[in-house]
Amino acid sequence: MPSSAHLTHILSGLRLFDGVPAERLAAIAAMFTARTQERGEELVAAHEAAGRTYLMAAGAARVSRVSRDGRAFAIALIDTGDLFGQLPFDEQSGAERVDALERCTVLWCPASDFDAMLRVEPGVALHVLANLSSRLRVTGQRLEALASQQVPARLARVLIELSDRYGKVTATGVRVDVRITHGHLAEFVATTRETLTKVAGWLRSEGIASLERRQIWIADYAVLQAVADGSRLMPGRASRASAGDD
Repeated sequence: MPSSAHLTHILSGLRLFDGVPAERLAAIAAMFTARTQERGEELVAAHEAAGRTYLMAAGAARVSRVSRDGRAFAIALIDTGDLFGQLPFDEQSGAERVDALERCTVLWCPASDFDAMLRVEPGVALHVLANLSSRLRVTGQRLEALASQQVPARLARVLIELSDRYGKVTATGVRVDVRITHGHLAEFVATTRETLTKVAGWLRSEGIASLERRQIWIADYAVLQAVADGSRLMPGRASRASAGDD
């Protein structure tokens, strides 16, 4: 288990705690328990979510929900510095499933302790508000895309988000090292794996992007953006979503 000094060091590297004096940061660190989980593991079990606030100290994860008919929909990405579980000043725990996309270090504390800390640390509270507002905006954009765009544009938007978050520029394009399966991408795009595979094949054949097993390559970011905004269409598909799209 990490020492208190190590937890303080972890918090000092997170934007949420910028400007917090060292002695107060040490007191905040004492609230948390740390654990490390591997790619593919569920970060929050259903019996743990109630009453706990989680902080991603390192790594990346996806947040998904399961519909009544059993279909899974990915609704967000969780990065270093993001909160999940029972969010601040929310009396209900999150109903989402959170799965690690890579090795993650997760900190957790009782939600009541986190809320009490925010009441006396306005700077941290402002950072938390900005973080949650940004996630809400991205979620709203994703929902808007689901209602108004075809699968190629929705997939392109997800690939751009992954590129912007995790991409590394190379001589041959942007490489995304976070491993996301076709099944996971299908959940983000809200389509079937079969449809996603067809669209991915078109992107590859056009030299726009390649969805490999362990990496995603963005060969032409500008054209991928054109697919995302609907100005570059996949043959046989209209510019707006329609019934039977998937």
